[in-house]
This record gives sequence, C-alpha cells and structure tokens, in this order.
Amino acid sequence: NAIPENAVVVRSIVSTPMADRIASNYGVNMRSVLTGFKYIGGEILALENIGEEHRYVFGFEESYGYLAGSYVRDKDAVIASMLICEMAAFYKSLGKTLIDVMNDLYAEFGNYLHAQFSFEFEGISGMKRMKEIMADFRENAPKEFNGFAVETISDYQASVSTDVKTGKSQEILLPKSNVLAYDLEKGAQVVVRPSGTEPKIKIYLTVVEDSAAAATALKEKFEKYFTRNEPITFEFNQRTFNIIIKSAHAYPQGYAAIVPIHSKIKQYPRSIIIDIGGYSLDYLQLINGKTDMSVCD
Repeated sequence: NAIPENAVVVRSIVSTPMADRIASNYGVNMRSVLTGFKYIGGEILALENIGEEHRYVFGFEESYGYLAGSYVRDKDAVIASMLICEMAAFYKSLGKTLIDVMNDLYAEFGNYLHAQFSFEFEGISGMKRMKEIMADFRENAPKEFNGFAVETISDYQASVSTDVKTGKSQEILLPKSNVLAYDLEKGAQVVVRPSGTEPKIKIYLTVVEDSAAAATALKEKFEKYFTRNEPITFEFNQRTFNIIIKSAHAYPQGYAAIVPIHSKIKQYPRSIIIDIGGYSLDYLQLINGKTDMSVCD
C-alpha cells in the first residue's frame, strides 16, 4: 500500500514487456527509455523539476541494472540487494520463496523468456558492414522472424512506429537512436541495435507462452533460427562451391545472399550476405574440405 499516486516505473526499450503488464495491473505508469541508465536518471530529473520526484518508484534495464528511489541517478546494487532481502523476508513470512512468487507472476501475466545474440564485426570493414546491415533492415523490412509475422516496426532513428497491417504511424518521443524494434504476433519481440561500446550488432529476443515448457521450447527455436549454419551453393569461374557459414558474421536478419565477387548482389530468402574476399574466408568451410583461395582474386 506504499505505491504513490500516479507512480512511475521506467525500463529500457530492450527490457521485458512483462513489466508493463505488472505495472498496468497496479495502476502504475510505465515509461520506456533508450538503453543506458542516464535516460532513467533523466526521467527522475524531469519529475524532480516539477517537484514530483516522489512519484518515481523503480527503474531497470535488462543488463542487470536496478534503481529504487531518487537518491542516486545510476544503477545501484546496494539498494537492489536490500530490496531482495526485504522481499525474501516478507514472502518467507507468507510461507513462500522468491521462486514461488515468480511462478505466481508467470501464471498471472504469462511466461516471458528472453535471449540476446551478439554478432561481432572487427575492424574498419566490420564497422562498414554493421552500417550496411542496419541500412538493409530499414530498406528491406522483414515481414517475419522464424515464421512469426511482424506486426509493428519501431525505428528509433527515424522516430516513428508503424503498424504493418494498417500502415498507420505514430511519433516516437525519444532521442534518436540506431535501434529497430519488431513486435511480432503472439507477443514476441525482436530488437536490433549496434552496441555502443563494442563492434557488435545485438539482437534482443522476447517470447511469451502460457507455460514455462512452451516458452522454453519457443525460445530454443528462435535461438536455432538466429544462430543456424546453413549450407549455401554459389558458382565462381565455372565452378560450384558449397559452403557453410561458420561464424556470427552471418547476416542477423537472414535475408541477403552469398555472391561471387564482380557480380551484383542477388536476393535469396533465408540466406546470408558476406564479403567474398579478404577476411571472409576465415569464417567459411568448404563442404569438400578444401579452400580455394582463387575466390579471393
């Protein structure tokens, strides 16, 4: 009974949407911000500027950062530890463990599971490839992931969210950021963004099902989808090569194509784009067990 009137909770856009359902159940306003605790601190400051910082209850992001109260403006492991101790003591008095309480929440709001996939791109050529990948996501918007239809596309760089079915758009009132979020059918979500600190593109996955077993099975299917190694055939100098992608340099979106050099890029569904040349062969394995370096000529 300690929730203030018009209470505010803040989460990053890559954190679990399960929190939205819980907040709504308690009449709490959930605000979503870009990744980085400074944006959560910014929401506290905005409330402080109008003399209402007491409305801020809790903030968090998926990378294990939590903050309760407005005393500090960064993730605070000390207060998070104290809150966990308080929760454990309170629910013990009711004859429950924290696992029991989590299972109760899953039963009420759905079994949400999450996964993160990182695709590394080293060096200057890697940075160029990352830009190309993000550009292709925007120019060739995926209609589905793993058979799950895309319902809404939110482009935080263009500051617009679009309903795929109706075509209606609404403005995203956040600072511009190179992030793409795809709301899928059945409550699933895929978020794609370049890392701000490492040469990586990150994919954040959310799935939800009625049971833990079903959620785990669906999460595993998506994991195979994003990390699959698929044999692909291409021709070069009148020779046919079968190759298997061996690294996460695979196009995360899963569209594009393998092509010989000096040839225009062709589009093949559920295929991969890479650079046939230079470092790329370090990540390929010919099915016949041989690597013909002439493809780098």
